Amino acid sequence: MYYIKRCCCLLASTFPRAFCSGLFLWATYVLCIEIAFKLYGGIIGLVLCTVGVILLVISLQAYCLVVALGPGSPADFTELHILNYVPGMQIKPPHELLNRTVTTSGSGNFRICNKCEVFKPDRSHHCSSCGICILKMDHHCPWFACCIGFKNHKFFVQFLIYTQIYSLLALLVSGKVLYDFFETKRYKDHYLSLNYVFLTVVSFVTFLSLTFFIGFTLYQLFRNKTTIESYESQRYRANLKVADDRYYKFNSRKPTDKSLGNVFDLGWRENFKQVMGNSWYEWLLPIRVVPKRLNDYYLNNGLNYPVNEHVYQKLVQNSELQQRLYEDILDYRRKQKQDQEADLENEYQQSGTVYGV
Repeated sequence: MYYIKRCCCLLASTFPRAFCSGLFLWATYVLCIEIAFKLYGGIIGLVLCTVGVILLVISLQAYCLVVALGPGSPADFTELHILNYVPGMQIKPPHELLNRTVTTSGSGNFRICNKCEVFKPDRSHHCSSCGICILKMDHHCPWFACCIGFKNHKFFVQFLIYTQIYSLLALLVSGKVLYDFFETKRYKDHYLSLNYVFLTVVSFVTFLSLTFFIGFTLYQLFRNKTTIESYESQRYRANLKVADDRYYKFNSRKPTDKSLGNVFDLGWRENFKQVMGNSWYEWLLPIRVVPKRLNDYYLNNGLNYPVNEHVYQKLVQNSELQQRLYEDILDYRRKQKQDQEADLENEYQQSGTVYGV
């Protein structure tokens, strides 16, 4: 049974990757060999073939990097592992994570994955398909058979854009071939290659579907929101000085992205640079982004993220109010306990006097 499960998982992860790669290679063969060289030839054919091969190489490189690098996981960092974890236990995260994390679970506890037994940094979520927690998880993509997250988000965006350009080129070229074939009435004495028809249909469907998906992806990128964050409300820490703010039950209002704003939104330019890089060649080429702060280990590895100062100041003000509330509650409980002990002491002394003790 174990080997059958492994074979099914291997097939499920291999098929979409082989299918996408094979589709690209087939489209390039039809575009470059059957159309560019056989139909056009000369300079036009050479230019079409060159552009097609360049787009193929960049697209497949971006695709391979999405798969090879993966999204990144909190489980990759030993300092985030919780030894001898028992569900429900209260434990503080590493000091650096505690000081810079701004979100909590719905109950107010610091975010912990019970399945992976690790601390969950901001924007990380557990993927049931991958069976592991993902850093800055956007979504699980079946066409890559992996998640899109912190480490491969840039290459995913580049793959979509270059595939869109490639499909547009293939649609225009193959569509022109079909138009000329019927316009000149060549169908009377020539056969039409089905490869031309299939390339036109596939490129049209791809172009149409990617148009909407790229629009949504770029919209999310400019807002610095993941797909999950768009559909789920993010609860912020009520008190930035403590890891467990469940005492917030004394106040019905909980700080969230809907009430305070998106704390990770730095403006569309910085949001774009955070994912795609700081230079034009990083935007165009599928290469790793050079981090701004080389010595910031947590920031460069997706364990913390820059925050919007305006929203963060709201959190700080809210935190100060909650800290005073927290201290007042502690003082009240301490005074209440002292009063109870004093009442017990008085009652004991009075009862001793009555019985002559």
